[in-house]
Amino acid sequence: MQHHCGLFAAFLGVGLGACAHISGVEVAPTDLQIVYAGSGWYKVSTRKGGFQAAFPGQPTVTTDVEDGPSGPIDTYCVMVEPRGTVAFAVMYHRVPGASPTNILQSACDGAVRNANVIAERDIVLGGRAGRELIMERLAGQALVTLRVYVRDDMLYLVSVCVPVKQPLKEHTDQFLDSFAFLE
Repeated sequence: MQHHCGLFAAFLGVGLGACAHISGVEVAPTDLQIVYAGSGWYKVSTRKGGFQAAFPGQPTVTTDVEDGPSGPIDTYCVMVEPRGTVAFAVMYHRVPGASPTNILQSACDGAVRNANVIAERDIVLGGRAGRELIMERLAGQALVTLRVYVRDDMLYLVSVCVPVKQPLKEHTDQFLDSFAFLE
C-alpha cells in the first residue's frame, strides 16, 4: 500500500477534498526536524505544524494543495510505512473560518463513512478536545486507529493502519501516545 497524503486521506475517508496542483510531492515544512531517537524510532517536530511525534522508522513528508473555500490549503502528511501493509501517519492542515467543534465533527463523520466502527471515544490532549476512532476498512482487512484533534484552526489526524490479523498494539500505542502539541 503506497500512499501519499491525498490517497491516505481518501483511504481514511476524512474528506480533505480533492487534492490538486501539487500531489504527493515530498516537501517538508521549512522548520520540520527529524531526529533519530534510537531503537528504529524517529522524533519529528515542527513549530509551524505545532506538534511532535515519534515514528517507528524514518518518515517521509508530503504536501498536497487543495482548493478550499478561501483559497488553496496546504495539507501536510508525515508518514512511515515500515511494511507495505502498515502505515503510521500525522496529517495536518488549517481549516480557516470554521469552529473547532465543526472541524472535529466533520473530520470524524468523514472517517467513519464506509467503515465498520469498532470503538469511539472522546479524548483530550493539551486541554483540547479530540476523538479516537477504531475501525475496520477494506472489507475488514485493515484496522485503523485514528485520533482526531483540533487546535485553533488546525486539524490533526494521527493514524495507524495495520492488517486486522497483525494489530501491532505496542507500536500503535507508542506512536499515538507520542503525539503532543508544541507550545
